Amino acid sequence: MVELKEKIIIDDNNYIKVFTDGNFEIHCTAYGPLGANVYHYENRGGGLLKWSQRRSYSFVSKITNH
Repeated sequence: MVELKEKIIIDDNNYIKVFTDGNFEIHCTAYGPLGANVYHYENRGGGLLKWSQRRSYSFVSKITNH
């Protein structure tokens, strides 16, 4: 597993996780049962969307490859 390099807080609902291999994830949180959407990007000469996932307090969806 790749280590977390830094976590950039955008606001109370959104943040970016940057990993040591240059990949990053964008976490967008909504209130209520909506949960959060997570977008994982690979940094190969630019941010290429690799997968996305919906997360909630009651479930985690399958990873959707892009």
